[in-house]
Amino acid sequence: MHKTYYWKIRRRIVYLLINLIRYVDGNIAMRTRIFLYKKISMKMGNNVVISPAVQILSPECLSMGNSISIHEFCYFSCDGGIEIGNDVSIAHNCSFLTGSHIYNNPSYVIRDSGVTFNKIIIGNNVWFGCGVRVLSGSIISDGVVVGANTVVKGYLPPNTVCAGIPAVVKKGRFDS
Repeated sequence: MHKTYYWKIRRRIVYLLINLIRYVDGNIAMRTRIFLYKKISMKMGNNVVISPAVQILSPECLSMGNSISIHEFCYFSCDGGIEIGNDVSIAHNCSFLTGSHIYNNPSYVIRDSGVTFNKIIIGNNVWFGCGVRVLSGSIISDGVVVGANTVVKGYLPPNTVCAGIPAVVKKGRFDS
């Protein structure tokens, strides 16, 4: 049979296994989740922690570096692509959404107008506080701290502390 057919079957089996252990706590379950995600994601580095109850849609469009921690109840919609650098900490209940509804066509209801996808790029040494929402097309530079409950849309410059709805630079990371 065709190679693509086997890949689809393999990916479906991996998705089923991930769903079986998504909410299971413990070191063995976490290592199993990481092993399975490594099989279907674009790239997954070493020293990655994926806590229970993390939802990753379209992991084949996800690329992660080394030393990443993703805590409980995070949601990744990766259809447009998500690139995460090294040494990134993601607190609980964060969402990363690469899709956005098309809403500017008066001939259609918003729900039926379609969706556009844009990549999210996250640099190295980034910390996301709990409850952060990162919207499609966002670029978060190296060394950024994103405060709790912040909504990120657009570009965040390097070595800054950002917070708010929408995210704005509050100060430089090394300012007193």
